[in-house]
Amino acid sequence: LAVRGVGVDLKLAADRKDTIRSNAIEAIGYLGTDVAIARLKEALTSDKNARVRGSAATGIQNSGRRDLIPVLEKALAVETAFQAKDRIQQAIVYLEKSGS
Repeated sequence: LAVRGVGVDLKLAADRKDTIRSNAIEAIGYLGTDVAIARLKEALTSDKNARVRGSAATGIQNSGRRDLIPVLEKALAVETAFQAKDRIQQAIVYLEKSGS
């Protein structure tokens, strides 16, 4: 059942509807798998919707992966939407303080 749930989460992370995609993207950070992290990076840098990009930053934060701070910093440097920038900054601060 858990494997099936992971597949559903990853499928929803590619949904055409921004709200569904955003919620799924944020949740897959908890998975921490290579596939989930790759999808988060893709959404952070390439999704057309600022809410989804912000959710990708939160997903990366949820992963607890400090090694992804440079990915967040790079995204922050080019992000133009306030909502996404704010969530990227929050993720950076959280991961820097987490010490994991």
